[in-house]
Amino acid sequence: MKSLEVNPQFLFSSPIKPESCAVLFGIPTCEEQFMVDWNSKVGKSGCFAEKCLKERNGKPDRHSYKRTFEMFFSQAEITVGQLELLGMTVEREGTLEQFRKLASRPENKVIVLFSHSHKERVEFRDGFYDAGAISLALPIYFNRMIDITVCHTPALANRLSADFLDSVIHHHLWKADPTFWLLSLELVAKLLRSGDCSYPSALTKAVKIVKNGLSKC
Repeated sequence: MKSLEVNPQFLFSSPIKPESCAVLFGIPTCEEQFMVDWNSKVGKSGCFAEKCLKERNGKPDRHSYKRTFEMFFSQAEITVGQLELLGMTVEREGTLEQFRKLASRPENKVIVLFSHSHKERVEFRDGFYDAGAISLALPIYFNRMIDITVCHTPALANRLSADFLDSVIHHHLWKADPTFWLLSLELVAKLLRSGDCSYPSALTKAVKIVKNGLSKC
């Protein structure tokens, strides 16, 4: 595929700033929307809520919720605000159409897809989509970077890598802990703002720092 925008190797070696990065959340980032999803029992999407909040007698298990998700939503409120303050574009209620729009803007050198997957499909706020549908949402000349974050099967990364040979598709292989990746993403934005870092370099540093920090807790 002929490159019409930037050489993807630029992303590995050249510094970028947060303004060149966009983050789309396909899962809820606030408690209110999480509970709407849970009560709808999938609805438009909702799998993240249904899968992650166990039931007892038909009601949410508050012990499970407190243990896992109070921390996530508390951190999400902080992180989303910090990402916007540092200059990143953030879509809090990310649909597939919003993903398409982000990918169509050449100023977005890196697009972070922060979501959840189930049975080879990825959750957006307007429903689940398989790798083929997500691939079709990208411009045919797409040759920038997509950072697939949190819970994703390799199917999406493999499909996008095959369809967009000039792109950089990053797929996290470490544990699917949304709070961990929120902390890492916030630190990536701070490193990009304060230093001369490429996105991959900042991401590597951020993950290492957050891992070390958690290991000391």
